[in-house]
Amino acid sequence: MQDFGYEDWLSTHAKKKTIMEKLERSLVPFQIFSSINLEQIQVGEQHEVTYNNNTYSHRLLSKSVVNDRNVLLFEMSRVSLINEWEDVLLGYTCFKVITFCGEIVTIYPFQEDFFENVIRLFENQRYAELYKLKNKYIKNLLARYILLKLIHRYKPHWSLLYSVKHKGENVPVLAGVENVEWTMYAFSKREANELAMHYKDMCRKLTVVYFINQNFEYEYWNHNYTFPNVRIISIKEYYRAMNLGMKERMVIEKQIFFLMEMLYDNRLDWNENKLLSLISRAPRLTDKKILWLDIPKILVEDALNVLVEDYDNPKDIFHLLCAANLINTYTNRYKDSKKQALREKRKHTKVGRMEKVSLNGRVHVMYRFKDQVMETVLMLLKRKSPHLKVSLGNVLGCREYTLLIDIKMDRQVFQFKFRGIHPKYIEELHKLGVKTNGEYSLLRLQPIASALYMYSCNLRWKMNKN
Repeated sequence: MQDFGYEDWLSTHAKKKTIMEKLERSLVPFQIFSSINLEQIQVGEQHEVTYNNNTYSHRLLSKSVVNDRNVLLFEMSRVSLINEWEDVLLGYTCFKVITFCGEIVTIYPFQEDFFENVIRLFENQRYAELYKLKNKYIKNLLARYILLKLIHRYKPHWSLLYSVKHKGENVPVLAGVENVEWTMYAFSKREANELAMHYKDMCRKLTVVYFINQNFEYEYWNHNYTFPNVRIISIKEYYRAMNLGMKERMVIEKQIFFLMEMLYDNRLDWNENKLLSLISRAPRLTDKKILWLDIPKILVEDALNVLVEDYDNPKDIFHLLCAANLINTYTNRYKDSKKQALREKRKHTKVGRMEKVSLNGRVHVMYRFKDQVMETVLMLLKRKSPHLKVSLGNVLGCREYTLLIDIKMDRQVFQFKFRGIHPKYIEELHKLGVKTNGEYSLLRLQPIASALYMYSCNLRWKMNKN
């Protein structure tokens, strides 16, 4: 019995199927059926099979012959799961297997609506219910669904979910134009690089989209492999190139964040009342005992990717400032020397504080974000944006300037403070008439950085409901 996988099904039976039908078929446990001796099994017999250390039970319910093909109806269940994330048996429990001359022709789920329920939960933002189903197949399903929706709308001439023959191998393509241009995806940036290396010679132009970086803390791990015909980009960079409306952008952003939570296996508490309660307890500079909220790495990675498109929107500006505050806090409080501490020695060059390096000379990617924030602040000042107030101050007798940015959100004024500003930006601020006698708020926002950032996300995601 030959192995029969999803790629084989795409190449033989999927030409007239819809995108959703192709996606649903990706949930079939082809691997298990390829390991069963379908010719020898009898009706009523029950056997067990192990795949990736997980054990499943299968029973043949019926067997018939239709047009010279064997039609086998199987019932399947889990026996034991060593690794739930590797579970290949999802909501479907019954399958029809069609064979001809001892070879599998096709397999499809029978009398189930699991796929429709997953998509319904995802589109209705019922993430708490959906998170309970987390495993690698659900992650793959949602990643494909997000990308295919975008590609179907903005590249309607492309083929979606098809298979290409290359040196005897059926290559599954997420979307593309024959073997001219392909778009594929990977969960992590590292996997995207590996995928690009494997497929770079199989088409003229290849784009690989990834959902999480994971190694964002280290510059030398952060570079993509480079090939003339290959582009490796994050999902946020990918959809920003499309002309998404505000409502569509907020929906896709929230869906992507939920997928990132599944990939990190870290579901966050987004209850707005709880976040506001944490924010209301922000410590003051005079407080002796300060409670610092934990900062999950998933928030830091998301904050590093914040590139707000609508700078005339106060909620987007607030979101950018919360992202900068989060990164500042994470950088200042990261002290694990075994993981290359983020509090690094100042480089002895003329470029100043913005060029900070670690003891072994690896440039830290996070400090580049402060440049981005400063460029945005300067742009807003030049536009004379009414949504924020910018000033400089010598705080607590310190000779070095601190940048003070005040912004009002939901009837409360938040002041974001940034030190270590490059002299070129100080000079630009002076030219724009920014005052140097700014009033310093005693409220400290860094200890509540994670709650503030999540609150700013909530504010933006609610914009499409206003």
